[in-house]
Amino acid sequence: MTPNLDTYISELESKIQILELENETLSAKAEENLLLNRAFEGINADDDIDKLLINTLESISVLLNIQFSGLFELIDKQFICKSSYALFSNEETTNIQLKVPHTFIKNLISNKTCFINNMESGFNF
Repeated sequence: MTPNLDTYISELESKIQILELENETLSAKAEENLLLNRAFEGINADDDIDKLLINTLESISVLLNIQFSGLFELIDKQFICKSSYALFSNEETTNIQLKVPHTFIKNLISNKTCFINNMESGFNF
């Protein structure tokens, strides 16, 4: 092959790689938008607050590709699970209580990023 043809083919291969990446990005965004629309439809359709919470938590789990999501209330330095969704659970509610360190609560109140790893339950926050 001539140098010009080699250069031309190389440029075309680079452009194809860029187009493939853009296509993957657009596909991922389209899927995310579909999942968000599904979540909003569920929110608008449910009159029962418990069903609404479970459907919303399920949508969050699907959207973020996680097996468990929950809504927790902080009461006396403990997180009490108010509603939850678990991918492989037949139970409608999960009774989960987690004690947290005082420093975590201070960070949570001041809207700082926090991380909890509870080895007993296997949960990460």
